[in-house]
Amino acid sequence: MKKTGTKIRGRRFKSAVDFLYLSDTDLYSLSREKHLGRIATLATDLCLRRLPKRAMVLSSKTVAPDPLKALDKVMGLQEHPELIEEFRAAISEVAKSRGHDVPAEEIWIDLPGGPKFKEGKDWPVKSEGAPNGYVRLRDVMPVDDWVKAFSENKWQGYIFTRPEFRISVFEASEVVLKEVFGIEVNKYAWILCKMDEEKKC
Repeated sequence: MKKTGTKIRGRRFKSAVDFLYLSDTDLYSLSREKHLGRIATLATDLCLRRLPKRAMVLSSKTVAPDPLKALDKVMGLQEHPELIEEFRAAISEVAKSRGHDVPAEEIWIDLPGGPKFKEGKDWPVKSEGAPNGYVRLRDVMPVDDWVKAFSENKWQGYIFTRPEFRISVFEASEVVLKEVFGIEVNKYAWILCKMDEEKKC
């Protein structure tokens, strides 16, 4: 809707917040408005629960040999839409070069940033008996160690696509991650997507 500038219920969509002005009924009814093309198709997919599925999981368990260093290259890409678009296009191109036509718009990439506590380390925590009546958060909790531990053990990024494209997108993502970011994934990047029942092409 944003890309085409299509008005829905008299409203243009500039951000996800605009969806708050639609009810579930408004959204689902778009599936019957065939003149809307892809918008109607996506609304139909929502109605029928044909949702994207994981095609790759990125985490400290799926990347080797130096997970934190490798993941640091992609953490936070979500904040750079233009880079995500290039990433999607690259995956689509690799898939196409292997004989699988996977449109870039059928690939969703979620690579959030890691937690940041630069200012938070100095947050005051009320403490009776302290000279100023408070101590800093870093005096109470090892924030830097927590951020590092979270990044190493809890952070996860995902690449999603339609069920019929999962294998192609996994294999193309593997290539792009290695060639562009120098990231190699292990078997768990596949296993955590629960594609064991599907054979790799």
